[in-house]
Amino acid sequence: MSSTKCITLEEELKKNAELKLSDIQILREWCEKQPHLPKIQDMELAIFLHCSYYHIETTKNKIENYYTYRTHMPEIFSNRDVLKVKRLRDAFKVGAQLQLEGKTKEGYNIMLVRLVDPDPSNFFCNEFISAAVMSCDEFSRSHGSPLEYIYIFDATGTTLGHVARLNISIIKKVLDSILDIIIVRMKGIHLIITSSIAEMGYNMIKPFINAELINL
Repeated sequence: MSSTKCITLEEELKKNAELKLSDIQILREWCEKQPHLPKIQDMELAIFLHCSYYHIETTKNKIENYYTYRTHMPEIFSNRDVLKVKRLRDAFKVGAQLQLEGKTKEGYNIMLVRLVDPDPSNFFCNEFISAAVMSCDEFSRSHGSPLEYIYIFDATGTTLGHVARLNISIIKKVLDSILDIIIVRMKGIHLIITSSIAEMGYNMIKPFINAELINL
């Protein structure tokens, strides 16, 4: 997606005392015995370990779910080449996902997601979600641990045109699997709803939000 420099395993090992090369080796050997999995780089294994609080079996499940759920949503995870897919390229101009300066009192990073282009004719739900997930992937690979985030979803600028373009089917799939298809520790979710129209949109998707997300 961009030329952002990814953190190396050596850099991660220097700053992260919880990470052990022996755990990376265990996961690497396990992955090699799973023919359905793609080749996973050691640094990616380190990120999976961090998100799973360094429990080996939990990490294996995370890896399995991460790739399995993504195959179930080609609307989001196929055609991710921004140079070839104009709608996807435009989605990065329609919405912004920004890591804010500063952290919470608990030390969590703060991620803000919001519309920056208010024109609903430029909003395509699938590509908007795909761009958001791609941005999350990028942050994970470029920053490394600690990947502990509070997410703020700011619905300012939402119009009836945006609500009409929501793809409820794919939103339900994403909400069912969101904690598996991103590789961060999601510590909290805050919604900024500034209008009755934004609230209408939220009420449309609220029935599909599972208990685990509600607790966040």
